[in-house]
Amino acid sequence: MISSGFTDLEREIMTVHRWWMRDELRTSLERLVPRDLASVIDRLLDYAAPAEPLTLGS
Repeated sequence: MISSGFTDLEREIMTVHRWWMRDELRTSLERLVPRDLASVIDRLLDYAAPAEPLTLGS
């Protein structure tokens, strides 16, 4: 992970990263941002990219 553009807080809290399977996102107890990340990914992969940018929640 390249963290050169991260803030001090981002460097502090984002200590690891990995790829996730869609099912893992749906069942994870981790705090994901946005919280409905699995649904967003499902829509993108199942129906293609939208014509307009998505508005993501927190």
